[in-house]
Amino acid sequence: MRYQQTLEIHQRLEAVFQLIGTGRYSTPALAEAVGVSIPTISRIVAALREQGHDIRAERHDGGWQYVLHTVKAPRSQKDRLSDRLKLDIRRQSKSRLANQDKSPKNSASANSAVRHNGTARSQDSAR
Repeated sequence: MRYQQTLEIHQRLEAVFQLIGTGRYSTPALAEAVGVSIPTISRIVAALREQGHDIRAERHDGGWQYVLHTVKAPRSQKDRLSDRLKLDIRRQSKSRLANQDKSPKNSASANSAVRHNGTARSQDSAR
């Protein structure tokens, strides 16, 4: 199958996540339960943390165990793009407002026309 390895990795992530949710598993116990090596469990836990899950190792009577403190829904790529677009729009709006503040105001001296030889020209073009 074309995506067999990806599917197996996803299934391992899900299995480890569910086992950590019980709060009763150490790294060696997770490795044995899932059927992978201890370094693989460490990589899986790191991947779950990168997805936004608050996984901590806590010392209990039987030794160290992984505990899931809060379950955060992983942000989708669509949500991240939407947030980025909103931020860009805010920045552009602020930039436009700042540029408007810096531009000359519509004052009588800036827009007044000077009569020269019977034609009306702005002060800037008269120079």
